[in-house]
Amino acid sequence: MKPQTDSTLTFTVYAKDFIRQVSPEVVDMKPSLLFETADLHGLHKRLAAVTDTTSPISTQPFPHFNFANPSGHYFAVRGI
Repeated sequence: MKPQTDSTLTFTVYAKDFIRQVSPEVVDMKPSLLFETADLHGLHKRLAAVTDTTSPISTQPFPHFNFANPSGHYFAVRGI
């Protein structure tokens, strides 16, 4: 889903069965958002500098990491 046809922002809705397979620990967390970035390592470095909730970068099932906002909600970031 894109908010506008020329937008660089895309929303993808994944089936819970897929999330259960790749990240079972977050399947029932709300919100459950996966962001994508072309600069995974740079974004990881910037987020790790401002929060201690940033996980290490994992390569399975794809390059990614997660972090929590101040309210304790976790988000995932995937490299593209």
